[in-house]
Amino acid sequence: MNSKKKNRWVALLAVLALAISLPAAALADADTTAPSVSLYSPTVSAAATANQKIIFAANEKITLVSGKNITVSDGTNTYTANATSGTVVGDALSDNWYAVYDLTDFTNGGTQLSALTLDTNYTVNAEAGSFADLAVPSNTSGAVS
Repeated sequence: MNSKKKNRWVALLAVLALAISLPAAALADADTTAPSVSLYSPTVSAAATANQKIIFAANEKITLVSGKNITVSDGTNTYTANATSGTVVGDALSDNWYAVYDLTDFTNGGTQLSALTLDTNYTVNAEAGSFADLAVPSNTSGAVS
């Protein structure tokens, strides 16, 4: 192997070694944008089903923040869940991420939310900061309603 090719290989290996050794936090420092989160389900036209969920969609991988609340209200009763009671699911290739909550995650006193009924208007709110950027946890979402 001639010296030019050898020097290229050495340079390439040095770059790869540096990229592998950098901590994830160093790579994420450029991320200054908070995740954008919106209510995904139920929608206005959602039908009552046996497997109802409250689902938020995010534009990047998120983590759920302890001490922040998600609420569901029918105008008479308000049910509350800690943001961390949900589950984050998603796809790294498409960068579609979701925070999924079972209805039973929500309580009003000792009563669990058991079902969403047809012909009832519900308000779903997520407290500001309920969802955080996984790469930079200080980037938190705004309130969602």
